Amino acid sequence: MREDHVVVDVEIEKTIEELPNGWDDTHLMGVACAVVYEYQTSRFRIYGPADVKALQTRLLSADRISGYNIWRFDFPVIWGLPARSRVT
Repeated sequence: MREDHVVVDVEIEKTIEELPNGWDDTHLMGVACAVVYEYQTSRFRIYGPADVKALQTRLLSADRISGYNIWRFDFPVIWGLPARSRVT
């Protein structure tokens, strides 16, 4: 079986102007929607605000996750963590 490689991208519910500390407030942004592309199935999966737990479960089950700025943005938004709490 092939490696379970996915690509994730998140769009946020709030605008940056609504947040007291702007881009650092990833824990307050909320997931408006997230898209996961699965290489194994060649499918896109779309997750809404009510599907965040399912999104977390899907990402935790993947062998490899790709995305742009996922450590400082996507993951903190998905797990409700401040961006600066992740040391890279």
